[in-house]
Amino acid sequence: MAAIPIWHIHGKEGMVGSGFLARSMGKLGFYTAAHLLTKKSLSTTDWTSWAPILTAKIGPGRETAMELFSGPRAEPTPMFAFINTGEIVADMICLRSPAVLALAKHYEVLQFAEDTTTPGLPIVCEGYPHRQETWPSSEPSRIAGTAKRIAHDGHILLSTDMIAEEGFSGGPVTDQAGNLRGMLIGSDHDGTRIVPQTVLRYL
Repeated sequence: MAAIPIWHIHGKEGMVGSGFLARSMGKLGFYTAAHLLTKKSLSTTDWTSWAPILTAKIGPGRETAMELFSGPRAEPTPMFAFINTGEIVADMICLRSPAVLALAKHYEVLQFAEDTTTPGLPIVCEGYPHRQETWPSSEPSRIAGTAKRIAHDGHILLSTDMIAEEGFSGGPVTDQAGNLRGMLIGSDHDGTRIVPQTVLRYL
């Protein structure tokens, strides 16, 4: 089981989603989608709009909290790796902290695929869809499909009859050998969108 159910409460609002562990260049990291952590439609470097703490489930009735920022709340400093152009933050972050090591005792650590994902490759998306009565389920849900094409922004588009529900965002995408191929960030009119592992490596 690779997908990890995560959530946060920020003011009067909350968000649920997924994340995962992966090792790149010998470093263990926790990866998830940036849009899960901010109250704005686009993630920006206005860190005061982000949730300060992310919580992950580590077993029945057990959870662990991961701090995302250091320093005063009025001027927080991110403790995660991110990519930004101007004030906009790309929809992915990677956290490396002692809390991440604790997660590795309970969840699979994925390895990055070495080659580029090409159209036609069978892939599987894993996550925890938001169903009010049952979230998070004991096992993650899965969406199987094939890599359809590469969009103009570099995202992989998934060819599948299923649409990723709320809660799948931030979940891992793997190939049939279990290698990490990317991270699911949502669905739109083009289909289910995936950040490829070649981009995640920059974090």
